[in-house]
Amino acid sequence: MSLRIRAIFSVAIVLALSVLLVPGVGRAQTSCDVNPDGKSNAELEEVVAKCEAEIAVHKEGLKAVQRTATTLESGIKELNYKISQSELEIKRRNLKIAQLRDEIFLKESTVTELLDKMERIKESLGELVRESNELDERSSVEAVLSVGDISDFFIKGFSSFFNIY
Repeated sequence: MSLRIRAIFSVAIVLALSVLLVPGVGRAQTSCDVNPDGKSNAELEEVVAKCEAEIAVHKEGLKAVQRTATTLESGIKELNYKISQSELEIKRRNLKIAQLRDEIFLKESTVTELLDKMERIKESLGELVRESNELDERSSVEAVLSVGDISDFFIKGFSSFFNIY
């Protein structure tokens, strides 16, 4: 918005300077303001010539003001396009940030799941190591007889092994 205010201020300054610096612009009294009553044709022709000269000066001043205004309008349009482009770039970056935020959330979820799975594996491995230590402390015959049934011994051992996965 600051650029727009500057552009409007610049246009106002150029127009004010044009009025002050271009000869004949903004003056209330001109050489054409002559009462034609009682004037001869030669005097009236002289006044008409002066009026035509002032008209030519005014036309040139108007053209200069119009060129300046066109240049400023082009500048304002250019700035507006740059502002729009910047706004679109900001929107694009915000969308990209949102997309990355979603990807980060998914990755955090995956890491959390993997950490939970790793914790379960650690617990299962710990249990297997404890059972292995218990079996190492007892003889094979004691281990088989303590379970009661040989098939239960193998089922219990394999189920502990498969709990890892």
